[in-house]
Amino acid sequence: MLVPLALLLTGLLFIPLGPLMPRDGLDPSWRYALNMAVENGYVFGRDLIFTFGPLGSVYSTVYSPFTDHMMMWASALYAAGFVFAIHLSAPRQRQWCAIMLPVLVSLFILRDAFFLVLPFFLLLAALRTTRFARDPYRLNLTPSVLVGLAVATLAMGIGPIVKGSFSAVVLPIGALTFIALVTSNVRLAVAFAALLLAGTAGSWAFSGQALADLPEFFMAQGPVVSSYTDAMSREGSSSAIVYFLLLVLLVCGAFAFALRRAFGRGAVLACLALALTAFISFKAGFVRQDDHVFMALGVLLLLAYGASLYVKKISVIAGLWIAMTLTWFAVGSSVVNLDAEFFAEKVLANWERTYKGIKIRTSKPEALIEQYDSAVSKIRAAHPLPPLRGAVDLYPNELSALFANDLIWSGRPIPQSYAAYDPILDSKNVEHLRSSAAPDSVLFSFAPIDGRLPAQDDSGSVLELLSTYSVSALEPPYVLLKKREGPRTAKLDAENRIEMRRGFGEWIDLNPRQPVWLQAEIKPTFLGKVVSTLFRLPPVEIEITLGNGTSLKKRLIPKIAEAGFIVSPYLTEPSDFVSLAAGADLGNNVKSVRITTSGERLWQDNFLIKLTPISIVPQKSARALLFGAPEDRPPWADLPQAELGSAQCMIDSVNGAPYRPGSGIANPNGVLQLQGWMAPNRQDDELGAQPWAVVELPDGSTNYYKAKAMKRPDVAAALKRPALSEAGFTLTLDMSEFRGTKKISLVSVVDGKVFSCAELGGPILVN
Repeated sequence: MLVPLALLLTGLLFIPLGPLMPRDGLDPSWRYALNMAVENGYVFGRDLIFTFGPLGSVYSTVYSPFTDHMMMWASALYAAGFVFAIHLSAPRQRQWCAIMLPVLVSLFILRDAFFLVLPFFLLLAALRTTRFARDPYRLNLTPSVLVGLAVATLAMGIGPIVKGSFSAVVLPIGALTFIALVTSNVRLAVAFAALLLAGTAGSWAFSGQALADLPEFFMAQGPVVSSYTDAMSREGSSSAIVYFLLLVLLVCGAFAFALRRAFGRGAVLACLALALTAFISFKAGFVRQDDHVFMALGVLLLLAYGASLYVKKISVIAGLWIAMTLTWFAVGSSVVNLDAEFFAEKVLANWERTYKGIKIRTSKPEALIEQYDSAVSKIRAAHPLPPLRGAVDLYPNELSALFANDLIWSGRPIPQSYAAYDPILDSKNVEHLRSSAAPDSVLFSFAPIDGRLPAQDDSGSVLELLSTYSVSALEPPYVLLKKREGPRTAKLDAENRIEMRRGFGEWIDLNPRQPVWLQAEIKPTFLGKVVSTLFRLPPVEIEITLGNGTSLKKRLIPKIAEAGFIVSPYLTEPSDFVSLAAGADLGNNVKSVRITTSGERLWQDNFLIKLTPISIVPQKSARALLFGAPEDRPPWADLPQAELGSAQCMIDSVNGAPYRPGSGIANPNGVLQLQGWMAPNRQDDELGAQPWAVVELPDGSTNYYKAKAMKRPDVAAALKRPALSEAGFTLTLDMSEFRGTKKISLVSVVDGKVFSCAELGGPILVN
């Protein structure tokens, strides 16, 4: 009785009875987007190209009123198949071990282990059917066993439709299973292959996709999978890698020995599947060494369970589990703090969600819709977006905000910019912007992950947006762009392209007054290709020196470097995009760059560099948005003036460079951007302070410019005046029409009075 109960609990823990609700953030956004793509009828592999397929909600467990029935039915089938595969792989004398399964699967932080191990355990079950009649490992083909094998095979076929990369275990281990069966039972082998294909094709059709589009989905996975290692790798504890690999050798070694004794020559197929499963889990868990390590640990937990089914000596099994426990804690603690709070939040939550989910779905199913509406409202409150007509897309990642604000989504194929890490993927997004499905409006910003160079994310689209969209407004944290007709306002000047060969660490000089597109053909050596296949390569970085002397180091994705990106000016904020569209030099142009890596033997050291000037036709809308409009007479002209020095002021930077009070400013390009803060000296906590700049021109006339207030919680904290949380300001001026020395003074208007600054050592002199 305990074994059926344990198997039932294991299946229930997999089924998202208590689903997650939509949230904001990078990962929650793609989970939300998968559901919205299914609801909007997107073709996966064409309209949306991502690791996950149309049944991605089975993995993400995120609720949507539209996709919930798909998620539940597919999850129930997969849960049944998983339980059958695990149970049927167990020899009769060890089937009691199933009582461990609910505990083991409740330790899964990520769900990948369910999908990565089912093919291996189904192969073991298939091998059991090939044994002789009186063999202790023989699995007799009773009607119930045949049903169990059929359900497990159908479930195995679902895996790639949930996540395309699961094909890496489904296809090869499926082939090994077919080979194992065809040598003893051709009809069973053919039935297995047919059911596996039916599981894949049927789940694809069940999710609303046309069967004719299925091949395109798998072909589209090519660049997603092949470029993942170099683009998404993340280094971590080397000792954790050693601990894990030692445990892999221990578990797989003991398992392989036991399989050899159980299946004789047939164990070769099982050992190949075992090695492949362990290798895929290692790559999945340690290429990006963050909480992904729990993916690999989950697989190893189940492989250790499998070894417990076949290893005869209890002492060996006990040793495996002691090593497994110690390694789980050692590797897991290298990325998270494995304390009581962690277990309460992650492990016990699996049981709690299952219990509450059963209760809600059986007694008050409408509560899920209420929770969904509440979750969407929270996202909308945290990320209000302007009401926009027509189709909209959002760059780079926070798609949850777009959905929660009920905007019409015209998503690019690679829906989040960090994932467009291959030239093929990058070009797909560019093609979308050039197509009839291009969004009417785009909310654009930069938010790179892993310390990447911001302009590399969706690099081709950045140039395309600059060329075919007009800057409309700043809607922090985004700049609003509108699709327009007419000639392109930015293009590569191929006739003046410069080519050269450089090595790692060698500086490359750029024209600091010209926007530049950089391409670098950085390729791995033969040894590097081997290392990349088996594990990961050391990252490549780009070091940038700005015209103002500031030095920066960012991660470079080699394949995107080959396709190209805007290297100058240095783009990191929406305002940088606006200034580039306006044709304004705000001091963030790049003087020189060099490419570096810690793995020089693994990357070819002599690589081709192409530097292509970018011709920009300044957009009037961008210039109007960027530059403050002068006023001949400000609204505070008749207000009383406080005494000189009645405000504390600081200019932090001029055109991105630090400013020293009393020093003059050389401004040869005529564009001036001031950033700093102002705090009127008042005893009460004033609200609504408005900074202004007073510019005395060489001809004796005076212009007045209203600056934009900025959040400066550091100023409020330092001066112990909470009302100064928005004491910062930024002001961008076009001084190109005025020759000679200009004098700039700062004032702050508060509550009917004008406060002036004294700390700046007199007016700012601009030549």
